[in-house]
Amino acid sequence: MAKITSIDNNAAKAHIQDAPERKELPCAMTAGFHLVKVERSGKDSNGNKIKVPAGTWRFRYSNAAGKVRIATIGRYPEMTHVQAATVARQYRAGLPEVDPLEQIDKLKEEAKQREQEKQQRQFATVRGYLDGPYMRDLSRRRNGGTPTKKMIESAFPEWLDLELERLDKGRVTTWQLQLEKDGKRHSSIKRFYSAIQALLNHAVKEEVIAFNPLKGVQLKEPTAEEKKRIAADRDAAKRRMLTPDEIRLIRDGLERLPHTLDVRADPVEWFKPLVILALHTGLRPGDLRSLVWGGELNIQFKRLTKVPNKTLDHPDPAKVTMPLQGECLEIMRDWFDKCGKPDGGLVFTTPRGGQVSQVVLNRTWNKLRTITGLEPELYSTRHHFISTLVANNVPLFTVAKLAGHKSTKMIERHYGHLAPHSAAHALEVLGQSLQVAPNSSEEAAR
Repeated sequence: MAKITSIDNNAAKAHIQDAPERKELPCAMTAGFHLVKVERSGKDSNGNKIKVPAGTWRFRYSNAAGKVRIATIGRYPEMTHVQAATVARQYRAGLPEVDPLEQIDKLKEEAKQREQEKQQRQFATVRGYLDGPYMRDLSRRRNGGTPTKKMIESAFPEWLDLELERLDKGRVTTWQLQLEKDGKRHSSIKRFYSAIQALLNHAVKEEVIAFNPLKGVQLKEPTAEEKKRIAADRDAAKRRMLTPDEIRLIRDGLERLPHTLDVRADPVEWFKPLVILALHTGLRPGDLRSLVWGGELNIQFKRLTKVPNKTLDHPDPAKVTMPLQGECLEIMRDWFDKCGKPDGGLVFTTPRGGQVSQVVLNRTWNKLRTITGLEPELYSTRHHFISTLVANNVPLFTVAKLAGHKSTKMIERHYGHLAPHSAAHALEVLGQSLQVAPNSSEEAAR
C-alpha cells in the first residue's frame, strides 16, 4: 500500500508523549493536514480525575473567499494516521469548490434529517408515539405515567394504529357518539379527549408532526339528559353539610371582618347575628333580610315564626316556627339589646334604618370569603341546616316544617341521599316491635 502521509504511528506517539500542549505535527505530504496535541480528562487506577495526553487530527485550509479555516477530522489514537490522512486528502482534492466544514455541516444535517424521518415513521401512529416519546416523558411523573397510558389505550382503541395526522373532526364526532351510546358521562369523555389533545400537542413540540390535527376541534355539547344529570350532580354537591373547617372559617371571619373594614363607611355590626341566625335556623337570605322584631323574632318568648317570602302569595302559605336556644338565643338577645329592645321593625337594617339589600349582604359575605379562603356561598348555611337534620335521622316531615316546605317532596328529592340508613333503621325498629315477649307463665317455668 502506497504511503499517503509522513506521520506514522511512531511519530504520532512520540509527539503526543513529548510535545507541549497545542503543539502541531504537520504532514509533509498533504498540506494542511496535522496532528495537534491536547489533554483530555480521564481517571487513574484509583478513580481520581487526571489529565491524559491525546491528540486531534485536523486539516487547515483556505476556502473560496480566502479565509483560513480548520476542520476537525477525528481523535487520536481512536482514528489511525492512515484513516485521518485519507480524509485529509479527500478534503484537499475537493478544494476550493467543496468547503470541508460546510460539507461536514451538510452531512450532519442530512444525518439528523434521516434520524428525524426514521423517528417520524416509527412514532407516526398514536400507539407508536404513546409507547415512545410520550411515555418517556410520562414516566417522569410520580405515578410513572401508567394511568394516562392505560386511559388513552382504553378510550381510543380504534385510533391506536392510525397516523397522528389522520385524526380529524369526523373521527372525534363518531368516537364521542359511541361513548355516549355506551353510557359514558360527558365529564369522562372530556377527560379522555383532553388526554389525546395533550399527546398531540406533545408530538408537535417534539416536531414529530407539524401541527395538531385536532386543534380547534370541540366536543359536541352534552345531550339534554346528560345536561340534566350534570345540573343535578352540581346541585347535589352544593346541598351538603359544611365541614368543621368551613364552620371554623366562618366563625373566624365573623370575628376578623370588622377589623378589616372601615366600619364608618361600611358598618357590618348586623352581619354576625344574621349569619349565626342563618346557621341555626336555615332561613333563606331573603327571609333573614325581611325578618321583623316581635311578631316574627320574639326574644321574650324565645321563638321565631316566619312565613317564607316564597310562599306569601300561596293560598295556604308555609310557616316556619322554631324555638330560639343556646348560642342563637344568646347572640340574638345581645343584638336585641344593642338595637334598643325595639317593639317592631326590621331585625337587620342599614345605618339609616332601611332593609339590608341582597347586594350588600352578598358583598359582605364575599369579603368574609376573601379574608378566610372560604369557598361556599351564603346559601350554604341553609343547605347545612337541612343536611344536618336529615343526616341525623330527624323525620323528614319535621325537617320540611323547619325548612318552610309544605311537604317532604323537596327534602326527599334533594337531601334524601344524606339519610342512607333511615330505611334500615326503620326496619330494625319494626323487627324489634314484632319480637314476642315471653308471658309470665313461661317465665315462671324457666
